[in-house]
Amino acid sequence: MKSFGLTGSFKIGNIEYYIETEYRPERETLVSKVIKDGAVVNYKRQKVSKDIKENELMELIRDFHLNTIESLKKWGEISENFLKDAPVEVHVKIGEKLLKMGFMERAEEHLKRALEKDDRYSPAYKIYALYHMFKGEYNKAFKHIVRALEISPHYPDYYLLMGKILIKLDKEKEALKFIQEAIKRVPSYAEAHYEEIKAFIKMMLRGVGMEKEKILAKLKALPIMDPRLNCDEYERAMKFFKKEDLKGCLGSLEDMEKIFYHNYPQEIIKDFSLLSKAGIKDKLTLREYILRLEELLEEKKDYPDLYFAVSKSYLLYIKELFEKAHYYLKKSLDLNPHYLEAKKVLELLENEIKGFLIFLKATER
Repeated sequence: MKSFGLTGSFKIGNIEYYIETEYRPERETLVSKVIKDGAVVNYKRQKVSKDIKENELMELIRDFHLNTIESLKKWGEISENFLKDAPVEVHVKIGEKLLKMGFMERAEEHLKRALEKDDRYSPAYKIYALYHMFKGEYNKAFKHIVRALEISPHYPDYYLLMGKILIKLDKEKEALKFIQEAIKRVPSYAEAHYEEIKAFIKMMLRGVGMEKEKILAKLKALPIMDPRLNCDEYERAMKFFKKEDLKGCLGSLEDMEKIFYHNYPQEIIKDFSLLSKAGIKDKLTLREYILRLEELLEEKKDYPDLYFAVSKSYLLYIKELFEKAHYYLKKSLDLNPHYLEAKKVLELLENEIKGFLIFLKATER
């Protein structure tokens, strides 16, 4: 089957982005690329059945293209809403979301707004450090994570990010101190163990003597700590290490990094949290998000964080149902203020809601 494609553009703020969507028959895949100043900032793909008919393919390409544009424009609209006025933590969350989507300028605007509101809010410095890492500005990233650790020295992920930045600065020995501090605070921190292995291999490539059996044991433990790591890249890394091809091993390990960065259950919950506060039209309902999570659960049955995400979604759904019940009870009493049974149920419900909200607040700590 021949190749087909569409092009278009959209804006986020005053910045225009171009989008190209095409069908790649050799890979049986639809691909959408978002481009700014000649560079790809966002990439999305979808597998297509090899038996699809040409007219069905054309319709699928059009839908994929338009849905991608609408999704990205939606986040641009959300960003506009949040830029006007939002709490510091919301600016940081939307900044992180836009950063992952490749919209760097708008992400930085939110991070600046966050620090204008509270210059001691450490997560803003952490995401700013990631922002500079993505741009290859490792010295600037270092300064931001130093500030985050000064404010909040108890977060393991800050120590890990410091280690990752120091590795980029070719300071593996210094990086290991921070990575191992993260492991000390959370012994089962799979990403920290993964970064430790990378640091060890980089040091070996520089000629530093290491215990190979110790590193091999750590490599074997990775998919036990985090089942997502039992992937093709991991298998290749193991084969390279056993053949003493350290460069090949390191390359395969670095290909695995996306697994940690795009943690799908949490992303879905974060997206819903932002959408629920943004006040935009046509946003997905919480029930639709739960259905998405449960579909993922059918494919990924061994992921404890996915089960946790589903449970948190249902707790939010309970809150939504409480609010609906409260609304209709109030309506009932507005129409008949002497409706004693409705009044009694409303009083009981309001007490339950207070307790449930305290419980929900505790789950966010």
